[in-house]
Amino acid sequence: MADAKFFQIKVPPGVQAKQQLQVTAPNGVNLIFSVPENCPPGTLLRVPMPAKPNPQQQQPPPATQPNPAANIPPQQQQQQPPPQDPAAANQPPLPSNPPPPVAAADEGKEKAEVTQYVSMALSELGQRLGMKKEELKKDLDELETKIAKAKEELKGYEDEHAKKKGEMDEILESLPKLEEMEGKFQKLYMKEE
Repeated sequence: MADAKFFQIKVPPGVQAKQQLQVTAPNGVNLIFSVPENCPPGTLLRVPMPAKPNPQQQQPPPATQPNPAANIPPQQQQQQPPPQDPAAANQPPLPSNPPPPVAAADEGKEKAEVTQYVSMALSELGQRLGMKKEELKKDLDELETKIAKAKEELKGYEDEHAKKKGEMDEILESLPKLEEMEGKFQKLYMKEE
């Protein structure tokens, strides 16, 4: 979802949170910034597009311009700084910390865009958390229904167990009487044979 005010970069392998990362924006401006926490390698970052520097400030001197050092005596030439490399002069300056310097009106506009982006991201996160909450509530309701059903089944098994135990107790109570009657029967009728 990158637009003209933002661009995306992927955190390179081996780069960790809070480590300085140097990138070149699609408009050619170089940036250095710290990688945010919780952004491991491979994470896509959405970076505000820096303002392009004024091209008039970056133009190298014309090639036909005379060299002022040619008219300076040799003793004073050593005190002069070395001439700037023309290739380096074509490179935009490298800001040390984002955001890059921008005009006050652009800065306000950029802040508004960042605020809108953060607001949209928080809103989307809120929606996702709301949906997850509903999913979890549904899952919990289903589990509670299953637990209630399992308790009913368990109650049924407990009732059946109690009934069978009652029958067993009756049989165990009847056995001594039966054994006693068998003994009496054998005494009365088995002797006569």
